[in-house]
Amino acid sequence: MSETGKAVLVKEGITPLDALRMYTDYAARTTFEEKVKGSITPG
Repeated sequence: MSETGKAVLVKEGITPLDALRMYTDYAARTTFEEKVKGSITPG
């Protein structure tokens, strides 16, 4: 987002789902902790 609130480089953007995965599942995989953290699931 720019200072005016308009989207910048829309072609380079990511989906909300990809953003969520980057901060959860993919982050856990980079530290080899995917079995104990990283997913948002019921239970």
